[in-house]
Formats: sequence, structure tokens, C-alpha cells
Amino acid sequence: NEVGGVIVICVPPIFIDPMDIAKAIVDVKAIFDEKKKPMIACFMSGDVVAESIKFLKENKIPVFQTPERAARAMQKLVLRKKIIERLQSS
Repeated sequence: NEVGGVIVICVPPIFIDPMDIAKAIVDVKAIFDEKKKPMIACFMSGDVVAESIKFLKENKIPVFQTPERAARAMQKLVLRKKIIERLQSS
């Protein structure tokens, strides 16, 4: 309950297929969906990860090109959740 969400930041090393990393992220997302916690990905390396980014988006995982953008998006998602919880409890 102390975690508001997760940002996965990835700069795939050349010896690991970026799609394998994307598939692992999608597998873990189910856990966060159950707990109603957001998961955001930041995949850097441009064209090398294009297919992986498409796969993540198809699986409803927002993907950002920089950690700063991912952090801003997460901040807004967590704030939105707090506002909704506050409204529901009033």
C-alpha cells in the first residue's frame, strides 16, 4: 500500500532482446492491475526499441521516451487517484 505506482526505466543492453523485457513488463502489469496501481514504462534507445514500445502500448502500458516525462505522468496519475479517493470518501 505504500507504493503509488511503478515506473520501469529501460535502456536495453545489446545482449538482451528488448521484446523480452517488454513481455516481462506486461506479465508483471497484471499484479499492479489487481492492486489498482499504475505502471508506466520509459524505454530509451529510439528505433532499437520501436517494436517493444508498440507491444507495451498494445497492452495498455503508457511509454515515455524520458524518465522526466514518465515521472510527471506518474505524479498526475497518483494525484488523480488521491482526488478520486477523497471525493468517494466524502
